[in-house]
Amino acid sequence: MGNPGEELARKAKAVAEEKKAQDVVILDVRSLTPVTDYFVIGSAPTRIQVRAIARAIRERLAEDGASLHHQEGEDDSGWVLLDYGAVVVHVFVESMRRFYDLERLWSEAIPVDEDESESPAPVTAATGAPPAASVAAAPGGASGGQAVPARDGTCGV
Repeated sequence: MGNPGEELARKAKAVAEEKKAQDVVILDVRSLTPVTDYFVIGSAPTRIQVRAIARAIRERLAEDGASLHHQEGEDDSGWVLLDYGAVVVHVFVESMRRFYDLERLWSEAIPVDEDESESPAPVTAATGAPPAASVAAAPGGASGGQAVPARDGTCGV
């Protein structure tokens, strides 16, 4: 595969699906934000399942040597964000996923297909250039104009 971020995203997705997360997707956001390379987004019908999914991802990725940089949201809050640097995992209760609709918010991101090992960078139809950078959404409202730490330690707004 060759891309450590994508490999980590695929591992997180696999763990989420093992724990019965629903509609798990990986979005390649490398050309959209300096904050992360991939989003993994999944949901569950109950907060208890959100907690179990988030815990399983944390445990399995830790076993594989991945470092959790930061967590937003409590395990029973209905939205947990796990920040692994190159990968940000969002686990929602279904109603919160529909409300925040990150797939629509990040509609210019390229979904990572299960059969592809590397996804091409998205381009806008009008110019053929990469879209303008955006900021990652976070449960604490980080996308509302607050500074968001990037992988390199700088802050984006």
